[in-house]
Amino acid sequence: MENDAFLKERLKLDEQVMGIADKNIKRFYNLDSTVYKNGVLSALTKEMLGLVSSLVLRCEDCIRYHINQCFNLGISDEELSEIFSVGLIVGGSIVIPHLRKATGTWNELKVNAKNNFDKKSTLTFLQNQIDIITKSSDSKEKKMQEIVVLLDRFIPYYDWTGFYLSDSEQKKLVLGKFVGEPTDHKIIPFGKGICGQSAETKEVTLVDDVLAEENYLVCSLKVKSEIVVPILSDTNIFLGELDIDSHKKEAFTQEDEIFLKEICQKIAKIF
Repeated sequence: MENDAFLKERLKLDEQVMGIADKNIKRFYNLDSTVYKNGVLSALTKEMLGLVSSLVLRCEDCIRYHINQCFNLGISDEELSEIFSVGLIVGGSIVIPHLRKATGTWNELKVNAKNNFDKKSTLTFLQNQIDIITKSSDSKEKKMQEIVVLLDRFIPYYDWTGFYLSDSEQKKLVLGKFVGEPTDHKIIPFGKGICGQSAETKEVTLVDDVLAEENYLVCSLKVKSEIVVPILSDTNIFLGELDIDSHKKEAFTQEDEIFLKEICQKIAKIF
């Protein structure tokens, strides 16, 4: 998602360059695009390398571009801090002014993602980004982390987003990667609570008002509604689920359900 006017201006200027470009310029531009796609290294790893290199070279345009790409591929604040540390160690104290601007850009992107929320375009954007993530060479755990970060980052009413993974032998759910307040429900037996209910039925459970549910496991008084979407293999084996809480009643619509089911179908392929 072009959540930064900088990216739109960059694209506009690139189109002007292409209007006068010879074969050599076009070849270089094509190489630049190709290098950052998923390969032995994931697209996200390459963008992080690009950001470190840009910090060391002190190229403001490049720094801003790679900040956007890293943001849109789901790196966390903690990961960004480590990227900055590497750039600072390699480039020295002269990198510090660029760290300041990069941090400002990062915070601006976070505010814009929530304030300029358009549901239709955001869900389409997230589908595309999650395609890139699930097809990458990163580990299953890393992919799941990036996905929950993206869902939390771009959808303002997703207030707790996490995965529960199936322990089929013990008939229980085990908490996986999540974003939001810590939860005491790290282990949930099948059948218990809304999450356990979905594990047993292998069906989506959408609750408009959690307090009206007898089977609800209270995790936070802020939670008003919840949706749980199972992750199923091609042979209908229950692998886990995606659990999302909202601080608003009736927060989730059929559009959310369709979107999250499509995501869980993609996630199933990484197990």
